[in-house]
Amino acid sequence: MNWVEFEQKVPKNIPFSPGQINIFFPELNLKSIQQNLFNWQRKQRIVKLRRNLYVNKNKNVDLGLIANKIYEPSYISLEYGLSFYNLIPEAVFGITSVTPNKTKQCENGLGNFIYRKIKKELYFGFYYFNNILIADREKCFLDYFYFNLSRVKFEENYLKELRLQNMEKLKIVKLKKYLERFKVKKLKQFIDFCLNYYG
Repeated sequence: MNWVEFEQKVPKNIPFSPGQINIFFPELNLKSIQQNLFNWQRKQRIVKLRRNLYVNKNKNVDLGLIANKIYEPSYISLEYGLSFYNLIPEAVFGITSVTPNKTKQCENGLGNFIYRKIKKELYFGFYYFNNILIADREKCFLDYFYFNLSRVKFEENYLKELRLQNMEKLKIVKLKKYLERFKVKKLKQFIDFCLNYYG
């Protein structure tokens, strides 16, 4: 297996493992495949995302898809999700996700991937967008304040500092249904305060 053969056979833009490469090149053993991957990594043709997971560096890859694959199950949310939905004006450089598994952080050649643990009963409100699992707008909003509840202030200046925007795009009925499932009094109080402020 040389680089040209690899690029011709292996699907582009998708993370892969040595075992998956073996499906395309069954005549090779895993040790040989791993040696090839090691060499290509040194030549900066591929990026090691985590143990036994790589992606072709020469292709355009979606960081959301990478985030989903690095740590499963998980969905995009929090700051990265708020930026995606244009609920905050600034770009976010870390790719933030939510998982029912333990909290984890992974840094590699493509960026910093952050995973926050959430209770299994709160692992909902996400969908596939271009093959990427991402929280819907309302769940992103609630996830963010759920994980930052110790920092919230019931003050107008605090809301101004958050620089929230496009709040009219939130579906209030859906937001309140989701909010009931959290069963956190302070979160409900803050969301009510926030909604009243933005009218």
